Parts: sequence; C-alpha cells; structure tokens
Amino acid sequence: MIGIFIKNRRQELNISQKQLSENLNISIQRLNNFENESRIPSLIMLGDLSKYLNFDINNITPLYPEGKGL
Repeated sequence: MIGIFIKNRRQELNISQKQLSENLNISIQRLNNFENESRIPSLIMLGDLSKYLNFDINNITPLYPEGKGL
C-alpha cells in the first residue's frame, strides 16, 4: 500500500519517475520497485520521499505491511 501511495502522490504533483528518481539520487528501477511494492523504502528513503512529495511520514506508517514496519 505504501507504493501505491507514493505513486499516487507523485502523479498528483505531476512529477515523472525520472524527475523523482534524479532528485532522490536513485535509479528509476528502484523507484519503480517501490511503486510496484516489490521493495519497501527504508526509513531514510521514506523521509526523503516525504520531503520531496510533501507528505507527513506519520500519516503513512500504518500503510507498511505488518512485520515490516519502521
């Protein structure tokens, strides 16, 4: 669910995967893995995403899969 949230928020702000990945200094593939929920962003990466996509990290922690929380 966290990946869907990241993808939706990015699209709401009209930011491309390329723009976001460049600003976060990660590959498009890594970002795509987050958005497709193949991988879960680390706490540090989640913090970076929250700053760039302007959301409160505390509001999305319930979206982390059980047992894989922060």
